Amino acid sequence: MVAPVWFWWDGETEPPRVYFITARGTHKARHLAAQAWVEAHLGDGDDVVILRGRAAIVADADEQARVDAAYRAKYVDPHSGAEASIHDNPADDLYRLAIERVIAWSYGTVGTWTEWRLAHE
Repeated sequence: MVAPVWFWWDGETEPPRVYFITARGTHKARHLAAQAWVEAHLGDGDDVVILRGRAAIVADADEQARVDAAYRAKYVDPHSGAEASIHDNPADDLYRLAIERVIAWSYGTVGTWTEWRLAHE
Protein backbone atom coordinates (compact mmCIF):
# COMPACT_ATOMS: atom_id res chain seq x y z
CA MET A 1 0.00 0.00 0.00
CA VAL A 2 1.28 3.46 -0.88
CA ALA A 3 -0.09 6.62 0.69
CA PRO A 4 1.23 10.17 1.02
CA VAL A 5 1.55 11.30 4.64
CA TRP A 6 2.74 14.30 6.56
CA PHE A 7 5.78 13.30 8.57
CA TRP A 8 8.54 14.55 10.83
CA TRP A 9 12.14 13.37 10.42
CA ASP A 10 14.07 13.05 13.68
CA GLY A 11 17.74 12.88 12.79
CA GLU A 12 18.81 13.35 16.41
CA THR A 13 18.10 9.74 17.39
CA GLU A 14 20.25 6.71 16.60
CA PRO A 15 19.06 5.26 14.34
CA PRO A 16 17.10 8.17 12.86
CA ARG A 17 13.31 7.97 12.94
CA VAL A 18 10.35 9.18 10.91
CA TYR A 19 7.07 9.92 12.65
CA PHE A 20 3.63 10.02 11.03
CA ILE A 21 -0.01 9.72 12.06
CA THR A 22 -2.93 7.72 10.75
CA ALA A 23 -6.42 7.11 12.03
CA ARG A 24 -7.33 3.86 13.75
CA GLY A 25 -9.58 1.66 11.66
CA THR A 26 -8.28 2.91 8.32
CA HIS A 27 -6.93 0.61 5.65
CA LYS A 28 -3.42 1.91 6.40
CA ALA A 29 -3.75 1.23 10.14
CA ARG A 30 -4.98 -2.30 9.49
CA HIS A 31 -2.01 -2.93 7.20
CA LEU A 32 0.41 -1.60 9.83
CA ALA A 33 -1.14 -3.86 12.47
CA ALA A 34 -0.75 -6.90 10.23
CA GLN A 35 2.68 -6.01 8.80
CA ALA A 36 4.84 -3.39 10.50
CA TRP A 37 7.49 -3.31 7.75
CA VAL A 38 7.34 0.11 6.03
CA GLU A 39 9.03 1.64 3.04
CA ALA A 40 8.95 5.45 2.84
CA HIS A 41 9.90 7.24 -0.38
CA LEU A 42 11.22 10.77 -0.06
CA GLY A 43 12.11 13.16 -2.84
CA ASP A 44 11.18 13.07 -6.48
CA GLY A 45 12.05 10.75 -9.36
CA ASP A 46 15.44 12.39 -9.88
CA ASP A 47 16.90 12.26 -6.36
CA VAL A 48 15.36 9.30 -4.59
CA VAL A 49 15.66 8.29 -0.94
CA ILE A 50 13.94 5.13 0.28
CA LEU A 51 13.73 4.44 4.01
CA ARG A 52 12.95 0.93 5.22
CA GLY A 53 12.13 -0.22 8.71
CA ARG A 54 9.44 -1.21 11.16
CA ALA A 55 6.65 1.09 12.32
CA ALA A 56 5.15 1.01 15.80
CA ILE A 57 2.57 3.09 17.64
CA VAL A 58 4.11 5.62 20.02
CA ALA A 59 2.43 5.46 23.44
CA ASP A 60 5.03 7.40 25.47
CA ALA A 61 3.61 10.84 26.40
CA ASP A 62 7.03 12.57 26.44
CA GLU A 63 7.89 11.25 22.98
CA GLN A 64 4.45 12.29 21.69
CA ALA A 65 4.92 15.81 23.11
CA ARG A 66 8.34 16.16 21.47
CA VAL A 67 6.98 15.01 18.11
CA ASP A 68 3.91 17.23 18.41
CA ALA A 69 6.08 20.32 19.02
CA ALA A 70 8.13 19.55 15.90
CA TYR A 71 4.99 18.76 13.88
CA ARG A 72 3.42 22.10 14.91
CA ALA A 73 6.56 23.95 13.82
CA LYS A 74 6.69 22.14 10.47
CA TYR A 75 3.03 22.26 9.41
CA VAL A 76 1.79 25.86 9.66
CA ASP A 77 -1.01 27.18 7.44
CA PRO A 78 0.55 30.10 5.51
CA HIS A 79 -2.74 32.03 5.50
CA SER A 80 -4.08 31.62 9.03
CA GLY A 81 -0.92 30.67 10.94
CA ALA A 82 -2.76 27.65 12.38
CA GLU A 83 -0.43 24.85 13.42
CA ALA A 84 -1.22 21.20 12.75
CA SER A 85 -0.99 18.86 15.71
CA ILE A 86 -0.67 15.11 15.99
CA HIS A 87 -3.66 15.40 18.35
CA ASP A 88 -6.02 17.20 15.90
CA ASN A 89 -7.98 14.00 15.27
CA PRO A 90 -8.67 11.96 18.44
CA ALA A 91 -8.84 8.81 16.27
CA ASP A 92 -5.22 9.23 15.09
CA ASP A 93 -2.30 7.21 16.38
CA LEU A 94 1.28 8.40 16.18
CA TYR A 95 3.68 5.95 14.54
CA ARG A 96 7.46 5.76 14.71
CA LEU A 97 9.35 4.33 11.74
CA ALA A 98 12.66 3.03 13.09
CA ILE A 99 14.85 3.16 10.01
CA GLU A 100 16.91 0.06 9.33
CA ARG A 101 17.95 0.69 5.71
CA VAL A 102 18.41 3.73 3.50
CA ILE A 103 18.66 3.46 -0.28
CA ALA A 104 19.47 6.46 -2.48
CA TRP A 105 20.26 7.28 -6.08
CA SER A 106 20.47 10.39 -8.24
CA TYR A 107 19.29 11.17 -11.74
CA GLY A 108 21.87 10.24 -14.37
CA THR A 109 23.27 7.36 -12.36
CA VAL A 110 20.83 4.64 -13.41
CA GLY A 111 22.02 1.33 -12.07
CA THR A 112 24.13 3.04 -9.41
CA TRP A 113 22.63 3.25 -5.98
CA THR A 114 23.84 3.26 -2.41
CA GLU A 115 22.40 1.37 0.53
CA TRP A 116 23.12 1.87 4.21
CA ARG A 117 22.07 -0.56 6.93
CA LEU A 118 21.54 1.02 10.34
CA ALA A 119 21.83 -0.64 13.73
CA HIS A 120 18.63 -1.87 15.35
CA GLU A 121 17.29 -0.08 18.41
